[in-house]
Amino acid sequence: RRAAPPVAVQSPLESLRAPLQTAAATLFSLGLAAQLTAAPLPASADITKADIIAAEERWGDGIVRVGEIYSKGGDYKSAAKILVDLMYGYDQGPVLFKPTKAAEKEFRVTPGEAYSYFVTGQEVEDKGFAIHPWSKVRFDNKQFLLKGDTAAAMGNYYFT
Repeated sequence: RRAAPPVAVQSPLESLRAPLQTAAATLFSLGLAAQLTAAPLPASADITKADIIAAEERWGDGIVRVGEIYSKGGDYKSAAKILVDLMYGYDQGPVLFKPTKAAEKEFRVTPGEAYSYFVTGQEVEDKGFAIHPWSKVRFDNKQFLLKGDTAAAMGNYYFT
């Protein structure tokens, strides 16, 4: 077993670059590369409105793509796992995720619980939100809060 090389201290955004680039090859094989791979991250850790919009678009495109893979009989479970791993950041710290259609288990604090919501599995109430044949996700943001490397957006999203 090899020891991991020492890791230099990086900004929170910079630390995501390598995992996204490494995952791109796997995503490509699942047909998700165009939807989820990000543009190069800025040198600054400040999150912009454009960064939020780009992340929303990648998330929406990823949800649509998981449904497409499911409809074609492909490996939708791997696609959904990659979507959760890349877009939710459970490996970065606590995640605040309250799925839209969840009622019995309202909050999903682990990757497995999030994954279950998208493709069924761990929670009885989960019907596979991401395997629905969505064709588009549109965001209608009402407000953005930008504070350096922390940001939030509030609004609605529409699935068709």
